[in-house]
Amino acid sequence: MADENKKEDKAPLSGQVKSVMTEEVARVEIDIWLKHKKIGKAKREANQDQIDSLVSFMCDGVLTMDPDSKKFNHVLQFPIESEIVTKDLEYVPRLKMLDIHTKLQGVKPGDADGRILAYVAALTGKAKQIIRSLDTVDYDVAQAIAIFFI
Repeated sequence: MADENKKEDKAPLSGQVKSVMTEEVARVEIDIWLKHKKIGKAKREANQDQIDSLVSFMCDGVLTMDPDSKKFNHVLQFPIESEIVTKDLEYVPRLKMLDIHTKLQGVKPGDADGRILAYVAALTGKAKQIIRSLDTVDYDVAQAIAIFFI
């Protein structure tokens, strides 16, 4: 009887996102972004897994691209809880060496994870501590974008 009185929670579980875009449309969007960044064939082939991940994130509605600015908006599946709740991240399509250099301060040359984290921080304009707070699911999205800047 107690079960009859319970309300069923029909909200999707974290990580379960309704598909909002077809794979074909998502591939076109990612191709536009890659062309805007002037990513050549060799780098595309070497990073095909990341391209496929970006397409999947777009299909799931986790990642969108502004058609004019080519900025990605990443809706965090696990928002960062702090003084200010961070629910999404915006990634610029281009970086200047000054921005990267500033975020790479203190990162050892052989520290691949530290370098990726620094690039994500530079791309989003967020502090590295905020990026460190990302859930691994959300960090996968950030990493798939950042790889095209390294």
